[in-house]
Formats: sequence, C-alpha cells, structure tokens
Amino acid sequence: MGPFPDSNYAYYSDKDVMIRPTTEELFSRVISIPKDARKLVLEYDYKFFNYPAGRKYKVRMLYHNTKGNRWIDLKTYITSCYGREVIDLSYFLPLDSLKFSWLVVDSSNGYGYTFCSIDSVLTLQRTPRSRLSSLFN
Repeated sequence: MGPFPDSNYAYYSDKDVMIRPTTEELFSRVISIPKDARKLVLEYDYKFFNYPAGRKYKVRMLYHNTKGNRWIDLKTYITSCYGREVIDLSYFLPLDSLKFSWLVVDSSNGYGYTFCSIDSVLTLQRTPRSRLSSLFN
C-alpha cells in the first residue's frame, strides 16, 4: 500500500496462489497524450510479497503512436519488496495514447502465497506551455 493508509488501492492476494499456471492482470484506462508533450513520467506505490520464490509482479505499458500499438514491460519484481517507483517514459514520446497494466504471473504449478498492491498512481506530463501536470490519478 501507499503512504496514505486511508487511500484506495488495488490488490491481489491468494494464499493458495495459483495451483496451476496463471496470470492476474489489472488495466488502467486509456490515457491521451498531448502532441507537444516533452516529459512523461509514471509514478506509483507498490507492495509485492512472494513466498516461495517463483512468481513475478510486472508493470507493462501499451503505447500507441503513428507506427501502431505495442506492449512493453516497464518493470518486473521477482522478490518481495515495496516502495515508490518513478519511471521516466519520455523516451517513447511522441505518443498518441497509452495504457498500463499491473500483473502477477505464476508458472510454478506449486503452493505458495502472493500479495501485490498498487496505489497512488500518477502519470505526469509537461508541454512547452505547462508545468508538470497529472493526466491520470
């Protein structure tokens, strides 16, 4: 969870986690990006507990530009951890739109426990005429 105990957050938890291989995924809405955006940043709080090892918690981005759509992995967590992540997405500009997903992947076929959460998600952009501002909360 994030730093704000009263905030809303999304999570996945299962003490019999995925007796068979599976993937659980949460999607953001599609976010339009201004054509003149010069800076683009994704920020979020996360928590991942993984016992025993073998599961992954991934953050992915689907981006759309003049060449089409493409899913890419932004971050993969493989051990238990938590914190605030800041990912600079400016490299991908210019974009028409983007969408994010957070997913837990298990290919282990075994018993275990996994908990993962996402909180305080911000997508920030800056254009020549603006300060850094939020596109998605």
